Amino acid sequence: MKDVGLTNAQAQALLAKFGYNEIIGKPRQTPLGIFLSQFASILVMLLITASVASLFLGDLLDGIFILLIVILNGVLGFVQEYKAEKTIAALKKMTLSTVRVVRDGFEQQIDNKLLVPGDVILLEEGDKIPADATLLESLHLEVNEASLTGESMAVEKNSRGDHKYLFLGTIVTRGRARALVTAIGMQSRFGQIAGKLSAIL
Repeated sequence: MKDVGLTNAQAQALLAKFGYNEIIGKPRQTPLGIFLSQFASILVMLLITASVASLFLGDLLDGIFILLIVILNGVLGFVQEYKAEKTIAALKKMTLSTVRVVRDGFEQQIDNKLLVPGDVILLEEGDKIPADATLLESLHLEVNEASLTGESMAVEKNSRGDHKYLFLGTIVTRGRARALVTAIGMQSRFGQIAGKLSAIL
């Protein structure tokens, strides 16, 4: 039955297939590196060249105007990338924990990154949900999904309709549950957000 959990052998095979349950991003850059990268494109280099040429030829107004546009563009790009970098780091931290699973018919506590699709997880008040999952059973379960939706009010969860879905990075605020893991790491909704943020860096 799907609610009795995997065997350790099945879990190892699925870990080899799906990889670790973790959020993957590009290696972190220093703020200076992010800022300098804003001026590395061919278009920006052409604009800087045009600005220098204008200044050299005595057209101060055009030269300064072009240079200001380049600097403003660089600052705006830096702010956007720096915020995205910090957000990805925060997403990674939110997924670091341990989780209670049922394997070989027994409850075990494992590192969150070893979780695989098909695992049955046990949740209670205060737990961070370690992966996307579907509820198997619950008792008075409420989840704060602010990390995904921005909505601060807790959402009631049960095994009916759309209320049966749980998402990585959200937090159990009340009750307890047993759930079946459906997606981990970068395949989770949380991971897809992190992937989109990485794409703009």
